[in-house]
Amino acid sequence: MRSLAIILLFALPSSLFSQSKWMKYIPTTFDVGFLQSIAKGDSSTSWTNTRSNNLHVRCGYGLLYNKRFGMQTEGGILINQYSFISSYAAYSVAHINLSANVTPYILIPFPKKPNGYFNIGCGTGFTFRKNETLNKQVGGYKVNSVSYKGAPFTLAPELGVSTIEKRLSFCLLLTYNFQVSSDYAIKTTIADDKGMLESKSQGNYVGLKFRFMLKLQKKELPKNYKHQPEEHEEYIARTNSVVRSFKTRKDYVILEFYENNKVDHDS
Repeated sequence: MRSLAIILLFALPSSLFSQSKWMKYIPTTFDVGFLQSIAKGDSSTSWTNTRSNNLHVRCGYGLLYNKRFGMQTEGGILINQYSFISSYAAYSVAHINLSANVTPYILIPFPKKPNGYFNIGCGTGFTFRKNETLNKQVGGYKVNSVSYKGAPFTLAPELGVSTIEKRLSFCLLLTYNFQVSSDYAIKTTIADDKGMLESKSQGNYVGLKFRFMLKLQKKELPKNYKHQPEEHEEYIARTNSVVRSFKTRKDYVILEFYENNKVDHDS
């Protein structure tokens, strides 16, 4: 039993970190979603929230083990656009933030599709916001937008399908990105002679996630290997001496031999 435990102790790390089972890749992710807002206003105002959209773009580095367990870290930009409409005008304001996240996930293979997988994961990270104020007076109405400084912790569960190919893989996922804290990200107030509308949002959104995974491949070794020359008796009989030994982990090594401290390419 002790010898078996020793064998497992050495065998498991070597199998886990086997280069052939790891896929290193560059993920590029696009989220397109619909924002959640809370609006309240005077009964006399004609202003109201319309459908507000967002775009979340990010890129990073990822690892996938044995086409089953993966993890990736990404950084990017989050653009939230809030839209409003009244009986006589329309208005929209964009809130732009930076983001950083780490996403672990698992892949479950389809029964009858070799490269198809169910994808289940959850992103964790932060959205970095600044204090900003925007005041506008357009036509017959006034607008005041205020964004609040903070770096709330966010969660983004995701569920969908993935195809893992030799070079470029693709994922189509449904996601819900929300911040854990109850702080608002932005508040917009629109007022005219008929009344006022106030809209608040934490920046949470439901959307589709499009992820492209570009596999990082090793550079192919040059095919300049030559056949071993025939051995002659005089070479076999001669006395050889080891001057120096070198160790390397590289797959391809270039050797240069010097003759009388000169490189004249005649050896």
